[in-house]
Amino acid sequence: MNIPPAVVKIFKPKTWFGRLMLRGLIMNAVLFGTITVFYCEERWRGEHAWNRYKAEAKARGTKLTIAEFIRPPIKDEDNFAAIPLFRDVFDTNSTTIHFEIPYAHSTNKTAVLGSTTDFGVWRDKFVTEGFFTNTTDSAAYDVLEALKKFDSEFVQLRAAAARPDCQFPVKWKNGFNVQMPHLNLIMQAARVLRLRIAAELAEGKSAEAYEDSKICLRLYHALEK
Repeated sequence: MNIPPAVVKIFKPKTWFGRLMLRGLIMNAVLFGTITVFYCEERWRGEHAWNRYKAEAKARGTKLTIAEFIRPPIKDEDNFAAIPLFRDVFDTNSTTIHFEIPYAHSTNKTAVLGSTTDFGVWRDKFVTEGFFTNTTDSAAYDVLEALKKFDSEFVQLRAAAARPDCQFPVKWKNGFNVQMPHLNLIMQAARVLRLRIAAELAEGKSAEAYEDSKICLRLYHALEK
């Protein structure tokens, strides 16, 4: 077989620089080929080991994907979260803000554990924020009057509290990009309930305080789902 002169010239360089370049190209080709074979072999081994592990894990009942952790839908009549209040916060087109109350103090810490609630400070803040205008001799009573703004929300929570299960419409399939707007709503509701229960106890309304405390517990247990 006759080899073209151009090919012979490439593979049989006459100068030392040409021979050096040829050796470099051959070494690089061998190195690249070795690395390629190594990674292909490791990838095959990895996929084989992973497939074998998945088969063994599934046989043990182990969940391996996010979709497997998502609970099947439950009926609305059994779902504590199936009320307009919670659905509203998951509605991206909604601009309604629930359980928003001002901070009565200069910091965001509205109370220190074990301290007494200063209803006078809260009343003054509610008056300033326009919650109501007519005050009485009882600051605790006035605070309860101001918090009547959220009566419709409390009616929904109280009506749904007896439902045995809870499932928020969280899109868990989004993984780390999941949005959970109900967490802020629950924290805000707990803050309002704390103030409301304290005012009810100050006014001697222990039965009402007990009912509101049950709503607090229901909100707490709802986060376990």
